[in-house]
Amino acid sequence: ESNNSRNTAASIPVGTTITAKISSSTDNDWFRFNNTTSQRNVRVSLTNLPADYDLTLWRNNQQVGISQNDGTLNEQITYNNSQNTATYYARVYGYN
Repeated sequence: ESNNSRNTAASIPVGTTITAKISSSTDNDWFRFNNTTSQRNVRVSLTNLPADYDLTLWRNNQQVGISQNDGTLNEQITYNNSQNTATYYARVYGYN
């Protein structure tokens, strides 16, 4: 996989549903996207999980959200902000 770090995060368009898999217990998948001045707020969701995955949201070098539900419960982060535009990174990783 080529998106195992923030520097190699896969770019995804806003409003797009993607399907991805964690390949091992040490795998981290990173995704990159931008908000816009007209759509400043961010929501990232993980659904239909086959195992216990967790989610963090980063703006630049700062973690701005985390979701760590038990088991296969859906994960979601909502981040309401006043930033005009920014690059965000979502990190998906297995619990154990």
